[in-house]
Amino acid sequence: MTGGLADSPPDTEVANRDRLVTAATESFASKGFHATTTRDISSAAGMSQAALYVHYPSKEEVLYLICRTGLEELHSVMVVASQGATDPADGLGRVARAFAVWHAEHTALAKVANYELSALTPEHWQVVRECRHRIELCFREHLQQGMGTGAFSVSDAHMTTFSIISMGTDIARWYRPDRTWTVDQVADHYAAMVLRLAGAEHGRGGDEPQR
Repeated sequence: MTGGLADSPPDTEVANRDRLVTAATESFASKGFHATTTRDISSAAGMSQAALYVHYPSKEEVLYLICRTGLEELHSVMVVASQGATDPADGLGRVARAFAVWHAEHTALAKVANYELSALTPEHWQVVRECRHRIELCFREHLQQGMGTGAFSVSDAHMTTFSIISMGTDIARWYRPDRTWTVDQVADHYAAMVLRLAGAEHGRGGDEPQR
């Protein structure tokens, strides 16, 4: 396609695709990819049993779309959050907070994008892997900057990055909006823990990163 309105699908088609993706996200998150049938997805979207195949070539293609677009969105949010950082600790706190907010506000999407990856084809996994790598770099680059200036006291930026991401992705497993903590409280607490994990004075002092 060359772009432009003439190449755009009709509004009803876009709406149907969105309904299917939303239904698939919820189903994959609650039941898992393999336990979810195409009939489950179409029924949850309020459409005919064969509707998914009208808009997508396979169930795996929908999973790929969910994972790729979700992780691309997360990366974009983290990049925007880091803009204007005054130092490595401020930058790390900002991206950590954005990471936590996204996982708390998109629990179903985060579960699918982080825990259903084994169902992707090798080709799709390579694309999603690159998306995940860019997210890792957002954390690791701030860590390495802080290590270079003496602001952080960690010996291995790679291992610390994996620890930070593992701790943050799990927010999608346990966070519920009807619990005591708000999204902001969870994000502030997570960002402070990340800074302490990095050995930053900012984190040890208990201060909250900027929002």
